[in-house]
Amino acid sequence: MNPSSSQIKVDKTKANLKKCNCMNCPSYSLGCKMKAMPKNMMEMMKSDISDVDHMEAMFCAFGKSTCIGEPKGCVCSDCQLHKEYNLDKMYYCLSEGGQ
Repeated sequence: MNPSSSQIKVDKTKANLKKCNCMNCPSYSLGCKMKAMPKNMMEMMKSDISDVDHMEAMFCAFGKSTCIGEPKGCVCSDCQLHKEYNLDKMYYCLSEGGQ
């Protein structure tokens, strides 16, 4: 039996963060990226991000964006993580809890 996407947990790793396609998403505006940059950079400098509560990136793992307010296009289905983890939803940035 294959788990549904609500049961799949995307690993919060730097390797997965490198595969993440969120920065190319049309819903993720330049303003949101700039607003998130200081905190995201501090979190990315950690050797292990598995214990990080939230980042404004890899929304399938970290959950809903605190900045993105409306859908303007979605690139989730084009993301390597979407394929590797057999995810089946879109707009993880707008979904509470990501998965």
